[in-house]
Amino acid sequence: MALHLKEKVSRTIGDMRTIAVLVDLIDHELEKRIVARHLPVKIDGFISLLSRLKNDLRRNEYKDRPGKLKALIELTGRLRMDYDGGPLEAARDAMAGHSLQMDLSDAADAWTFLGKSTFAILMSDVDEIEAELKALIPAYVATAPDVLDPAVKVKWANEDHLGDPNAIRLISTTTGIATAGAVSAMPTMSKSQECLFRANSLMTSLFQIRKLIDPVQPFSVIDRVLAEILINDYLALWEMLFTSGVTNKYGRIDKCLLDYWTEEAWGGASALKALGATPIPDMDLWREQLRNKFTAHIDADVDSTFGDLENWPVSVDTLVRQVQTLIIEFRKCALLDVRSRYIVLPPLPFGPTVVGISNQEGKRWDES
Repeated sequence: MALHLKEKVSRTIGDMRTIAVLVDLIDHELEKRIVARHLPVKIDGFISLLSRLKNDLRRNEYKDRPGKLKALIELTGRLRMDYDGGPLEAARDAMAGHSLQMDLSDAADAWTFLGKSTFAILMSDVDEIEAELKALIPAYVATAPDVLDPAVKVKWANEDHLGDPNAIRLISTTTGIATAGAVSAMPTMSKSQECLFRANSLMTSLFQIRKLIDPVQPFSVIDRVLAEILINDYLALWEMLFTSGVTNKYGRIDKCLLDYWTEEAWGGASALKALGATPIPDMDLWREQLRNKFTAHIDADVDSTFGDLENWPVSVDTLVRQVQTLIIEFRKCALLDVRSRYIVLPPLPFGPTVVGISNQEGKRWDES
């Protein structure tokens, strides 16, 4: 039975607005889209919640006046058309909920589709839907987006966090070619190398989100939103490393990295196998209670306060430590083979002598 539907819808809208505000405040092009991937995750859950709420209104408050719901139905349908079957759903299913095998051009398209104009359209859709909800539900209470302390941006620009937002960086991700201000190698035709690039894409996200979350106010909505991304990417990376056969309509069935390394006798295969044999004790709890009910999906049948940080089965500090441990241990495995040691790297600045990149394929956030 659905619980607190109106509150969950309002909360999800507040989260989406917080993500939009946060992305706008981040000056670093790579990190903008790392965070922006979480908006399609919220939209997917939002559409599902709206359908449940619409049916609830039809059965109760508007049982004798179903025509009053026409505008809400049409607005929800428009948002669904903007989302279903396109780059946004691909970004959610193949780059956020999981990290699946996609054609390089499809991955680049989904990555660059996350941009200022796309967010403006989506948030306009959301604003219209909420205005209709306010008209239909007198007791509806809107959730305001979280506000970021301006001092946080200063800390992000420090060298021990994200560094200079205008610095040219070397990155090893599947979408590196589509990232403005970055130089990236491209995966070859080797499936094992492409899988490794995808794994490092997730590890890059974990590494950079860890830096973003460090100076943020604990237990704020921004703190929670960034922690949600950490949970999703942590479990997706573990899945990529150790679980074969994961698929959905946006990604082809693929082997996990351990299977590739074992079959091709990569130097780090034994170490990676040992790492996979020692998951954190609470991983199933994280997956079932957090990812599957709140951070990657939104379960309509749980209490509306279920996702509050104080109710999580893990603290943000513990989560950050586990993320750091996985990054360190996986890199140790990658260092054991020349084919992986130069791919599994964090974003690295080239230094002050590089002032630009010629033939840059990546689109900046404001250009997309």
